[in-house]
Amino acid sequence: MFRQWSPCLFLLLISPALATRTWWMDATCKQYFKVEDFDKMMEDVFKTASMGGKRMSRNPDQEPQAYEIFRTLFNYDPASRDPTSEIYFDTFKDNWGQARGLPTWSKQVGTGSDEANRKASDIRIYCDEDARFEPRGDTTPRFDGEEPNSKRNDIKKEWWDPINKRLAGNPGCKYNAIRTDGKVTFASTYGLHAKIAPVKGDDAENWDRQTMTICNVWLKQKNRFNTMSEVALSSGWPRYKALVPPDALTSVGSMLMLHEMHHFRDYRATDYAYGWKNCLQLAAGKAIANADTFALFGVMMHALDKKFKLDNKAEGTWIRDKTIPDSPKKKRGIWSCQDQLRVGAKTGLKCREFSA
Repeated sequence: MFRQWSPCLFLLLISPALATRTWWMDATCKQYFKVEDFDKMMEDVFKTASMGGKRMSRNPDQEPQAYEIFRTLFNYDPASRDPTSEIYFDTFKDNWGQARGLPTWSKQVGTGSDEANRKASDIRIYCDEDARFEPRGDTTPRFDGEEPNSKRNDIKKEWWDPINKRLAGNPGCKYNAIRTDGKVTFASTYGLHAKIAPVKGDDAENWDRQTMTICNVWLKQKNRFNTMSEVALSSGWPRYKALVPPDALTSVGSMLMLHEMHHFRDYRATDYAYGWKNCLQLAAGKAIANADTFALFGVMMHALDKKFKLDNKAEGTWIRDKTIPDSPKKKRGIWSCQDQLRVGAKTGLKCREFSA
């Protein structure tokens, strides 16, 4: 779930076995997105993954600014020989490593009657403000003293999606209308952690289905940006140097998708914290499992691409630096010289430095 305070990968750079994911878009999204616009938003997510993966495939002396951002956000040093840090860095590489290859997304754009594609799809995207959800009926209590669902207030109720046969706690978009904490949900992802049983008598339904709702509070913004390139064309990057740039840009559509898709089962990230300052307080073990940390890292990779480096770590502001190297153009199959040394004894590989 993506929440914003005031008025925040899907980076499916994953193993070949997980490389194919299909998406289906409900008819409720057609008033907000053309198919090609949503495709561009997804392409920007993959571009972000590629930018980050390529920079982190170099050694620290070749990408000092990228490694500084990494150390700051994830709260550990991937260049160290600390065993715990190496485990965390392996997790990062599984999510972002360009050697894993991009997924294949079939462009299945649904309509209200497009049942075959909806049932076959892995990811179902809605723009219905979670209207498809209804309160779960009262069932046998799962523990002594459990309050029947019908007796709970809207915040504590459990909700059921009868179309996709999925249970949810608080549907994030519905929840916006009754929140009193000043926070806002831009999108919510459901069906995060486990495959579910097939629907009885319906062999066409995908066991592995997950759903996402993009909320009206994001869809109906007057100055909505779908991609990072739209931001650059609209106003240019220099104007952001006086702001807290990552927080200002994680609501761009592609960065929103980056955050939400890190909740999918391929990554299983959760929401320990939102925003630059809060994310910096996370210990390494939580930072590597926090969706907004990856979204912030993605924004900063775009900053590096525009020759801006991290300036004030505490605030997340950046400053122009023309010495920042261009992002590598060629894909590399192995991450770094250090990684080769780690496996060289078993594979016979010899360590070599990556060229800039």
